[in-house]
This record gives sequence, C-alpha cells and structure tokens, in this order.
Amino acid sequence: MWAALRIRGDNPNAVARLDLERYYVTLGANLVQWRGRFSPDEVTFLAAVVAEWRPAPGQVRLFWAAVATYAVNHNSLSSAQVQAISATLKEQGHCSNLALLDALERFNRLPASQPITERLVAVGLAPPN
Repeated sequence: MWAALRIRGDNPNAVARLDLERYYVTLGANLVQWRGRFSPDEVTFLAAVVAEWRPAPGQVRLFWAAVATYAVNHNSLSSAQVQAISATLKEQGHCSNLALLDALERFNRLPASQPITERLVAVGLAPPN
C-alpha cells in the first residue's frame, strides 16, 4: 500500500489524507440516493445483514447476494421485499453500495435505545425532520 501511495506523491501521509477526504465525499454523494428509500423494517433487516457480513473491499458489489443469503436463514421480511432489495442493490454500482454499507455500519453503532427514526436521520438514511 505504501508503494501505491508513494507513486502518487512525495508525502504518503498527505496522499492518504487526500484519498480519505475524497472517499468520504464520494460516500456522501452516493448516500443521497438511499435517503428514504427503505422502510425502518428494511433498514433494520439490512443492518442485521451488515452486522454478520464483513466484505473485503472488492466484494461490496456482492451486497445483494449477502442479503439473499441472510434472508434464507432469517424470516424478518417477505420474500418479495428481499427480492426487491436484492435487485436494487444488484443494479447499483460499487460506490453506491459502499455508501449504504457505511451508513448501515454507523447505524449499528448507535444505541438501540435511540428511536429508529433518529438513527435513520443520524446516518443519512432518512431526511432531517
């Protein structure tokens, strides 16, 4: 990794800082499309999938498959809902799915005692009230 950073600049820390800033800007830009797209029950389901699924960076595109696999063992949503979510995820690009994955990971770190609507807003999956 350091070699990849060095080839892009003299100061690997500055390159990494710029890359990280670009990453978070990209996540934010891609998260907008997910805002209000899922019901609270669907977000809870997706958060449960994410709690058990830790993809390598190149596997984020397989989010849809992780959803389908998780649904086989857990009956929290209807088959039609799972199929619709999987199809939506499969249609999306890497950055879009990465933005959703990041939001769901942050959702999972919030206290479960906090109302779900507040948690959805806090992570950007629902518009502010």
